[in-house]
Amino acid sequence: ASVSLQKERSQRTCSESVLEYLIGETIRYYRERDTTESSSGAPVSLPLEEVGVQVGKVLGERLSHDREPMVEVLDIMKWICKEFWNEVFLKGIDNLRTNHKGTFVLRDTQFRWTLRLSQNVYGGVERIPNDVLAADYLAMPCGILKGVL
Repeated sequence: ASVSLQKERSQRTCSESVLEYLIGETIRYYRERDTTESSSGAPVSLPLEEVGVQVGKVLGERLSHDREPMVEVLDIMKWICKEFWNEVFLKGIDNLRTNHKGTFVLRDTQFRWTLRLSQNVYGGVERIPNDVLAADYLAMPCGILKGVL
């Protein structure tokens, strides 16, 4: 059964460059919409995080449907770090730490969505500062984590 599942997953892959382009264009869309609508003044990261939450819910259900239900929080976090993160972001988490009071820190030093961040140039003369752009690029993965939890 696992061989057919691996074969099915390999047939449903897309190019990493296409995914990077889609993410960049999604961020650009919400950035442009924010400047043209200027209604609520809400940060661009909020709608990106909402998209991530929906994606995380669907991916979490699809990737965990063959597993026994996880009851312990630590087991859930280990599954996210080993299996979920590997499946979604193509590598495992580098480090998982906890203070044993319910706070977990997931560390990925080579996070794919931000590796080429300094190369991003949006149309126009004004460059977006990397810290602002990084917050936009990390909003969707944060939402994905919220959704899977």
